[in-house]
Amino acid sequence: MSKKSLLEDSILEILTRSDSEDEEMNTDSDEDVFVSQPSTSEAPTKRRSPSISSGSEDSSDEEMEVRAKRKKTSSSGMDWFSCDLTPKIHLFDTTSSGCKADVSAISSISAIFKIFVSTELVSLISKETNRFYQFTMDRSAERILTSLQAWKDTTNEEMYRFLAITMLMPRTRKLALHEYWSRDALLKTPIFGELMSRDRYLTILRMLHFSDNNIPNSGDRLHKIRPVVDYLRATFRNTLVPFQNLCIDESLMLFKGRLFFKQYIPSKRNRFGVKIFVICDCETGYILDFIVYTGSDTKLSDTGKKDRLTGEIIKKPTCVVDYNRAMGAVDKADMMLTKLCDKTRLALLASHMRSSVWLIATCV
Repeated sequence: MSKKSLLEDSILEILTRSDSEDEEMNTDSDEDVFVSQPSTSEAPTKRRSPSISSGSEDSSDEEMEVRAKRKKTSSSGMDWFSCDLTPKIHLFDTTSSGCKADVSAISSISAIFKIFVSTELVSLISKETNRFYQFTMDRSAERILTSLQAWKDTTNEEMYRFLAITMLMPRTRKLALHEYWSRDALLKTPIFGELMSRDRYLTILRMLHFSDNNIPNSGDRLHKIRPVVDYLRATFRNTLVPFQNLCIDESLMLFKGRLFFKQYIPSKRNRFGVKIFVICDCETGYILDFIVYTGSDTKLSDTGKKDRLTGEIIKKPTCVVDYNRAMGAVDKADMMLTKLCDKTRLALLASHMRSSVWLIATCV
């Protein structure tokens, strides 16, 4: 019995000693939680005691996440930091918008017109027209030379009158070109004869030219009117600072003759003609720039859309890919141009003459 009692006392002593050691270990672990950790990049690995408050747990968890991120990013060689990524919205300043040309409310119509169709441009047209006459005289047959014997070199003043007559014709429609100089009491319009004689007008129209034929064409399909196109595009861009809203749309210049890049758009008022991409200021309807579509060689970008009928990819200029919803300004410009150059006898002229008349009419 004594041995059995001794064995029980020894077992009880061992169990009592193990319990006291466990309490000491728990006490040591609790104290370790509150000891400040050295500043290292490694996260603490000791288990937190449930006796710590929830606020301390949250802050400790955040510190652990930050340390873990720092440890992760430092290995990749990148330095990450946090900042405010809220986008800054800039308000549109309209103080600089408007016409940059030296004009005012009391400026005459001719002064405003000459901002675009300046003396420099008209001088170029007169020069190339006179040069083309000499070019024709050197290379044409005798019967053609006879009809041009009364020719004399045109001047800037005469070319301005020629353009004025051309843009006035759609306002007083006739069935034939010669009827504008008719002496019939029911048909006559004296202003045309006062500005220029019929034969002189027809002769200038026949010789009208915008580029030098002696310069070889480098593949440009608009080489016949390239000087006029480049000059007017630069003038349009530099004359007006646009307002906030702009729109881009395609315009169709009426043309019924033979032309490689003539387009058919049934939704347009003039179904056949030359397609021109136009960017306009929505507030004023002013044409800021344009691109004449001359076929597949025109600089275009895929829109990601397909034509419903043909299934072909629709291509437009890069600026048109980000299409603006407002399209009324281009339609307004087309309506204004209709009064000057649409559905006249000039629609049957050569394409480069028709195009130049359209471009000059946009300046009105």
